[in-house]
Amino acid sequence: MLFTFKVELTMQCEQRITRINGQDILANLSKIKPTLVERYERWHGSQEHSDSSSPGPLTPQTYQEDPPIARRSRVEPFPIQEEDQYASVREKARERRIYDDTRGSSSDEEAKRRDTVEVARRRQADEYARRQQDDPRRREDEQRTREAAALAYRAREERGPVYGPRPMDGDAIVARMDEMRISNLRQQPSPNEDARRRDEETTRRREEEATRRRLDDRRREEAEGIMKRQQEAEAAARATRTQLNSAYVPPVLTSSLQSAYSQGQEGIAHRQREAEEAARVARQEFNASGLPVSAPPNMISSAQQAAAMREREESVRRQHEAEAIARAARPPATPTSSSALAAPTAVSTSQYQFLESHHRQGVPIMPLESPSKYEDDSSTDVSVTDGPSMPRQTMRRDKEPEQTPSKPPRRR
Repeated sequence: MLFTFKVELTMQCEQRITRINGQDILANLSKIKPTLVERYERWHGSQEHSDSSSPGPLTPQTYQEDPPIARRSRVEPFPIQEEDQYASVREKARERRIYDDTRGSSSDEEAKRRDTVEVARRRQADEYARRQQDDPRRREDEQRTREAAALAYRAREERGPVYGPRPMDGDAIVARMDEMRISNLRQQPSPNEDARRRDEETTRRREEEATRRRLDDRRREEAEGIMKRQQEAEAAARATRTQLNSAYVPPVLTSSLQSAYSQGQEGIAHRQREAEEAARVARQEFNASGLPVSAPPNMISSAQQAAAMREREESVRRQHEAEAIARAARPPATPTSSSALAAPTAVSTSQYQFLESHHRQGVPIMPLESPSKYEDDSSTDVSVTDGPSMPRQTMRRDKEPEQTPSKPPRRR
């Protein structure tokens, strides 16, 4: 396939060269035709006198024997191989004609013409020798071209018809090569273009570096500002804590507060012991009789009222005690730019004295828990812990009178 393409390309190039040479020949035909006619006339004249052993010089009468039109009508092929035989005859005829034309001229001019004729003769001899050397090579080239064309034709016949783009001829190939060369020249950057691109790249890099440097400086300034504000806030908080610690005086508990607190703790412990003792006595009675022990309704109602009253008093006392301790433990106010705190006030003990007098009036002390708080709890039921099991309905029936309140007794 590659060989066939090469052969076709060679044929196209040779055809193009042949067309160019043919066009040159047609363009120069007006100049070549007189020369060919003159050569033929000379050869024809030499042929007429070739029969004689010593042919005489050519005269104008010889040219007048045959008209030019008649001589051109009897044109015969001019043998190239006999050119060397008639070269001397033609040269003599030309010299004779030149001599006849220049008869009567000066000797200097005649010498110059002879030199010109000699130069022309040598040039023609060189041209003839070169042609003799080029003929074998031209014949070999023509033979190779014909063989390549025959091979290409046989290959095309064997391959069959090809439906595709037609092969490019020599003109198209040359035009395509010229276009490629021009495009390559256009694509190659000029030195000025390279310098301009380098300058633009350098400028762009400098701008990017300056922008990055500005952003880094801005971030660093923001970070420093944030850190500075944090340090200022920490310093202000530290100074505030130092002032509060230096101005804080721990509260001093008075003797009345201490005595009230100790009495309250003793009262709570005493009531817990009484409740435990009452529960133990009730459990012993139940074990001895086998039935649950129930207190009289009047005793139950009075005990409940006393317990509720004591619980309210105890809650009020604890609340006031906590408020007093909080006011005493509050640090003194430090003057600030925005506001000023009020100074702590003295704690009054009138409420605690009222509670102490109330306890001294003989109010019976009962447990803090309500007697009916754990009635439905089976884990603390006496019948479950200390005695034999009884039906739930029977125990509920026995407990119903206990849950029914009665009129409280009159106080004497």
